[in-house]
Amino acid sequence: MSLTKRKTNKRGFSLLVIIVPAFLLLLVAQVLVIALIMSLSGKSNKLSESINNSGEYISDATGLLAGVSVLSETSTSFVVQPLRGNGEVSVGPLNAYASELRQDRRAEDVLARFETYGVADDVMEHLNVAAEKAVFMFERQQHALALVDAVYDFPDTTELSNLSLPTLPSSEQSWDDDTKLSNARALLLGNDYGSAKSTVSTNVTQSIDLLRVDSDELTIAITSEIETLRISIWIVSASIVLILVSTWIAIYTQLIRPLNQGTRLIVRNSYLQANRGLKEVRLLATAYNNLLTRRNNMDTLLRSAAETDVLTQLPNRYGMEKYLSEYMQDPSEKKNVAIFLFDLNYLKLTNDREGHSAGDELLKSAALCISTCFKSESENNCFRIGGDEFAAFIKGFDPKKIEELEDKFVQMQKEHHVNISWGHAFTETFTPDSLGALMSQADKKMYIHKKAVHGDDTI
Repeated sequence: MSLTKRKTNKRGFSLLVIIVPAFLLLLVAQVLVIALIMSLSGKSNKLSESINNSGEYISDATGLLAGVSVLSETSTSFVVQPLRGNGEVSVGPLNAYASELRQDRRAEDVLARFETYGVADDVMEHLNVAAEKAVFMFERQQHALALVDAVYDFPDTTELSNLSLPTLPSSEQSWDDDTKLSNARALLLGNDYGSAKSTVSTNVTQSIDLLRVDSDELTIAITSEIETLRISIWIVSASIVLILVSTWIAIYTQLIRPLNQGTRLIVRNSYLQANRGLKEVRLLATAYNNLLTRRNNMDTLLRSAAETDVLTQLPNRYGMEKYLSEYMQDPSEKKNVAIFLFDLNYLKLTNDREGHSAGDELLKSAALCISTCFKSESENNCFRIGGDEFAAFIKGFDPKKIEELEDKFVQMQKEHHVNISWGHAFTETFTPDSLGALMSQADKKMYIHKKAVHGDDTI
């Protein structure tokens, strides 16, 4: 059944249709049934409130991770490449960074809200760790931006009005421009910064998992109370042979069974059936389905934004790091691998002469050539790891096919009017310790190729 049908199919008879006939025949029995049903309605409302609160908490925690990711990506992008092709300061990443600072999902803001939610201590413990690392990353970002600002004075615009950078110590102010830029990059590309980013992601994810576990446990507890009410209704119904037996059947088929089925579906994070049960149950199922859809959409959007390069739709550097991490942790994977590194030639010249839109098209064509020739059928193993830099990681590579593969790659470049320098490295016994050496070997070969293209000009 489609989600649209779940949303629109809200009809169903109200609980009063069951209660009124019983009240007319047996007043005392009716009073008891009404009391039980009111309690049941309260439990259902409590269950709905629990689901809504859980969604709000998860959304807040997810927002913390999203905010940290945006600040990190925009600041790193700017520090790595602070100038555009025309020599002007690249204000795009700066504006995005400043815009994110105006959002209410900074670590301290999210943490303050969670302190009012009354969540479990283990959830707060993970969020505190994530917030601490987020603050560490923010301080690094501010320091790095201040170093770049000392070299290339940031424009005085309204968008950057809230970008308050720290004052550099006199010792750093005395550094030459190259030293300042080098130290700025080191602040955001170092292992400690990467480790902090990973720690934020891990702890936010763990806090979300704990929130879901707590929500599921509360749902089960409320459902157990609902089950107790069902038994009470059965006892009352047994005392009146015909009328209350009919009432019991209606309540069981229209309320209890849909709730039990819904509980199992909730535990499996599946959609509820919104065309069964009482009207109240259908409304509750519809509300839960809408919440689950929004959460799934948000999860998909965040994963895609964190791991995919928007222009080329290839996985980015973070996506490559995740890919390599998963590969190295799987002992069953093939260990004869090849690493290819690529560098798009004449991108700056194209940007200067024809504009950045032409440069973007050149990057897309390069990505198409690389993915066509080197992409695996079963996974995304081609990556854009920098402005004009790409990489491919091929498992089970046969070195005898390198000449055929490179001939195909050269032909693809001619067809798409691009010029790409490349280098590769191959090993039959890949280990995590050999990754750095392979990358270095491929990088050297790539720059030999690039030098052959550019001659003694600046690469």
